[in-house]
Amino acid sequence: MRAYRYTGGKITKPGAYVHVHIDAYHSGNLCEGVSISSTGLRRVLESPAHYFAFSPLNPDRIEDATDTRALRLGKAAHCAALEPEKFDAQFAISSYPDFKTAAAREERDKLENAGVIVLKQSEHDEIQAMAKAIRRDETAVSLFRDGLPEMTFAAKDEATGIWLLSRPDFVPAHPERGLVDYKTAANAEPEAWSRHAYSLGYHVQAGLACHVVEAVTGEKRDCFWFCVQEKSAPYVVQAARLDQDQIEFGKRQVRLALDRLAKCIETGQWPAYGGAAYDIDPPYHVRKLMEMAA
Repeated sequence: MRAYRYTGGKITKPGAYVHVHIDAYHSGNLCEGVSISSTGLRRVLESPAHYFAFSPLNPDRIEDATDTRALRLGKAAHCAALEPEKFDAQFAISSYPDFKTAAAREERDKLENAGVIVLKQSEHDEIQAMAKAIRRDETAVSLFRDGLPEMTFAAKDEATGIWLLSRPDFVPAHPERGLVDYKTAANAEPEAWSRHAYSLGYHVQAGLACHVVEAVTGEKRDCFWFCVQEKSAPYVVQAARLDQDQIEFGKRQVRLALDRLAKCIETGQWPAYGGAAYDIDPPYHVRKLMEMAA
């Protein structure tokens, strides 16, 4: 697979790129025209108004709160599991047990201004324990064997001219192995996590990734693997797969979101849920109670 080395500026041609910083990827300004990743597409599906509130297309955009504890620990777990050789360069351990004192916050701010993410010692120890659990799991090891991590794929949608961005956590060398993403979760139990995955639109993420990778490389990927790991001991690791039918459904959702986005750009209108008054539709268990009480 041919890949371009990203050296800054706007991406002007479709391809696979290495060394794209995650902040540049999420900036909304990585490509020469309007671009969108799976996060943006899922917001469009929620409602165009929710997408526009955070979009670079909005001159009064709201800055996304990306520095939450959960996201910080997610980044650390991701790096420790997939690119451990880069961990020490990207993360530092605080000298203090927490960030409650002025001295601790001052140290944290100084280190973060130098470009690293600061972890408490307890957080660092937990992240390393998670990474050890990943390396002990044979299925996880096989998912991340023989391939490339953290590649950014960019392709232009022919129908709308919108740039599509995808960043699978791992691209196996052999297309029949699909694509792989690493997720941390409070609960990796299969039924619970499957509901969680669909509620967060991970099928849209998978559909976009498979579409963009195929557009760039010509390689069809018919499955998408999630390596799911619980964030508390014993740090259970569970592999979960979306099959071709689910990926195709995700691709149809991508198409719906792109067409909706293009219409909003054309009209300048960014509707929410429709705006019209509606009758509340009670959930199933409430309807049954109402029927029993009638």
